[in-house]
Amino acid sequence: MDVVRTTSMSTKLLNAGLLGQSTCGSPPLPARNVAAALELDAGGAPSVVRVTWDASLEETAGEKDVSLYLVQRRPTAGLVWETLSNLPANGSASYSADDRALASGSWTYAVVAQDCSPANSTPVLTFSIVIP
Repeated sequence: MDVVRTTSMSTKLLNAGLLGQSTCGSPPLPARNVAAALELDAGGAPSVVRVTWDASLEETAGEKDVSLYLVQRRPTAGLVWETLSNLPANGSASYSADDRALASGSWTYAVVAQDCSPANSTPVLTFSIVIP
């Protein structure tokens, strides 16, 4: 007996929109209004840290070369950043990313805009989030 299954797949081409860009010269302007909030589940236990931000002014204006946002975290007293996710810039006014791999302690989150060269903006840090 033959089993027939239909599958589909899609691939994001992160450089597909770069053809109309005129320059990737200067490092991009950073993301704006970066914030992090600890959300609790119905039982009151920490479930996720949601990081939100507004797009860099250079995503849709200026050099129009922001292609990616890096979401990072580190222990508040630490120096080494861990990249949690890379979100393609898609022309949205605002973005969010969830950190579900929670660990106890005090954490600082950051968002970095990256352009097509790839050059990074200065990181924009959140206030510390304390996870019990």
